[in-house]
Amino acid sequence: MNFKIWPLSILLVCLQLGLWAQKPVGTYQVAATNGLNLRATAAADGAKLATVAYGESVELLTESSSRGMVVDGLAGAMARVSYEGKTGYMFDGYLVDVIMPIRDETAEHYVGRLRSTGREAIYEKHTVDYGNYFTDDEAIHIASMTWPSSFLIASKLFLMPLNIPYPPDKGVGTKTTTFPADVFGNSTGDLETVYDDKGNLKRIAYYFRGGAGGYSVTVEPSTQNGYAFKISRHDFAD
Repeated sequence: MNFKIWPLSILLVCLQLGLWAQKPVGTYQVAATNGLNLRATAAADGAKLATVAYGESVELLTESSSRGMVVDGLAGAMARVSYEGKTGYMFDGYLVDVIMPIRDETAEHYVGRLRSTGREAIYEKHTVDYGNYFTDDEAIHIASMTWPSSFLIASKLFLMPLNIPYPPDKGVGTKTTTFPADVFGNSTGDLETVYDDKGNLKRIAYYFRGGAGGYSVTVEPSTQNGYAFKISRHDFAD
């Protein structure tokens, strides 16, 4: 029998980019905008014990590795959790091991809160005025993250439309999907999902353009040493 020994560098990349989506026992935050229901049984229609709001914490009591359910594009399972003295089951696709952005929070402030929890993160901002063309770029780099968590942070921090689901983890080439409106009610926007030559996610980007400008929100692996993902927003006016 042959056993393949993974080099440490490859192992760390796999863990940082979330190629293995197993969720170990620990504390997680709810990343669903409307909260998640805590249910008495491991069934999506089980009796509701409580509703846990966005940003609140639960304790995952048993290791969850199954990905048999898909909600809003997020793969997960009904995992056993504890919340305010109640024990039940909750869809873990919307559970993340990082604090989520709060309403109207700036990216810079969010990075400060991340650091206060021990999460490595950096913030950068670049503004350029070309006279008749203006650009504003903000980005955060976060260590030890996954694609789903990074996507959920991007959607809240940089105001992606609420109706955009998480794209498939596997695919071919570049896929573009048009959605009817952004969070401000503007016409249409496009979600572009790019895959590498092995079929793995390479970049997720949302693009919107209006009459006087537009913006884009991008999630991609960070090129900064020690950081897993870069989450950025690019605004322009002309």
